Amino acid sequence: MVLWSLLIVRVDLSIYIFDMKKESLESELKILNEGISNTNDNRKKKIELVEDMFHFVSEARKSFKEWDYQTKKTIFRSLGLNFTLSLIWRKKA
Repeated sequence: MVLWSLLIVRVDLSIYIFDMKKESLESELKILNEGISNTNDNRKKKIELVEDMFHFVSEARKSFKEWDYQTKKTIFRSLGLNFTLSLIWRKKA
């Protein structure tokens, strides 16, 4: 009888430990899944940024020769560049 009650207590203790570990692991899994979700969101934003920059650069390259000095200066400033643009006057031969 004593052995039987010790076995029941041990099983109850094992179930209790299992439940505690399970809760802890579920909590950790939730945190990891949130981190994955945030990483995916950041990845999507960076992909969109790269796509936008690619489209901008491809269009800018096509139109750069047509723009006047002030437009070129504005474009470079919007890119965060602080260039001093100098006009090169070429004498046509």
